[in-house]
Amino acid sequence: MEAANWIIEWESKDQEAAKEVREDFDVPELTMDELFEAWIEKKANKGLRYNSIRIYRERYNNRIKPVLGKMLVRDVQPYHIDMLWEKCIKRGDANDCLNKVRYLLKNMFKYARVRRIIKINPMEELELELPRREKKEVEPLDRAEQKLFMEKAKDSVHYNAFVLMLNTGIRYGELAGLRWSDIDWNAKTLSVNRTVYYKQAEKQFATNPPKTRKGKRVIPLNPLAYETLLKIKNEPHKCIAMTEFARVGTIFLTKDGLPTLDAVYNRSLAAIKKRMNYNKQLSCHVLRHTFATRCIESGISPKTLQMWMGHSDISLTMNRYVHTTFEESEREMLKFVLCS
Repeated sequence: MEAANWIIEWESKDQEAAKEVREDFDVPELTMDELFEAWIEKKANKGLRYNSIRIYRERYNNRIKPVLGKMLVRDVQPYHIDMLWEKCIKRGDANDCLNKVRYLLKNMFKYARVRRIIKINPMEELELELPRREKKEVEPLDRAEQKLFMEKAKDSVHYNAFVLMLNTGIRYGELAGLRWSDIDWNAKTLSVNRTVYYKQAEKQFATNPPKTRKGKRVIPLNPLAYETLLKIKNEPHKCIAMTEFARVGTIFLTKDGLPTLDAVYNRSLAAIKKRMNYNKQLSCHVLRHTFATRCIESGISPKTLQMWMGHSDISLTMNRYVHTTFEESEREMLKFVLCS
């Protein structure tokens, strides 16, 4: 009898909670579009980075909205989600995109279930498996290619920026946010304290702290990186608009006093790639990857490299950059034979 009363009481509370939610949103029932807006607003209020919000919104608008957007949340069944998932796979979406779609669905329905918008989460027992695909590895420049790159990049207006990326491993956003106050000339180090990104919808740049705690770091400057920064520092003063970026001493700025867009850097790299007659990918990330590879080849420990790269987990460093080349394996085998 006590159990029966408890069930009646719980069902009553459940209905009241659902009614409260509907009244809060001022709609009789929530559609998936309305649920997404409520969920993303909550994430934004909790401090989710602008760039992450932009990506989730893009994934929702381009993948989930066309299939489920107008449906009531309570009407979405596992087979609807299966249908959406198969559609994404058939269009050839990358696993990174699929992961974000899966994350969105899982967390949106969890949000709805906790708030009594729905009684059953359709994602609870549904397994959305990623297709088996050959992962495209980012290939670093080998030593000969790196030398050729340096020769062909000399005429680029972005040569100094490319030299710094190639010799410190910093990301595009970290380079864009780099200030003169981040350079310790005596210790010959560079501090990564922030990242700059472009808010496409608002057509403006914004500054954030590094993505993770490990992202804030100090990187030693090798002679080429140090000399490049010194050369920029001693260059005749350019006519740069006095923006906030210029006022705080941002190093790499356009004449408008703004950071250079990553797309501009990549266009310059595409031109250099053509001059090199190079048929592999060449991007800011490839330069970062090349730096890490040279470090490992030079005997830098993975733990030190993890610190310089700003990785939160050493397994990320190990999986991405610590690999034995065929030439290295031959040398190791020769050592073994010589010792036997």
